[in-house]
Amino acid sequence: MSDDHVATATVQIRATPREVWAVLTEDDPFEHGGEVVLAEEPHRLVTTRVAPTSEEPVVAGESHTVSYVLEPIGDDRTRVVLTEDHQADEADRARAEADRTAALEALRAEVEKDIVTD
Repeated sequence: MSDDHVATATVQIRATPREVWAVLTEDDPFEHGGEVVLAEEPHRLVTTRVAPTSEEPVVAGESHTVSYVLEPIGDDRTRVVLTEDHQADEADRARAEADRTAALEALRAEVEKDIVTD
């Protein structure tokens, strides 16, 4: 297992960091075990996560770190950067990036669902 295989995903959301934080932290993100390591509301959340099965892109039972950084872009947008360490190899890193990108797109959809555009 190499620490060099870190998955990274990024999304921009039409909302403030505080609004994104509220949605990001409203549900229990730890259904597979893990804990909050650091919470700097509304800019940074670091958690651990335990892979529940060998089908996950890390070794089953191994803990790894998931970090969310929320960066303001102007007055009404946020860039969310998610990193997740301990991917088994380059193929697993790529698969994890696709999965985490999809998760961030779902977060964007949830945060932006009530936004009315002209």
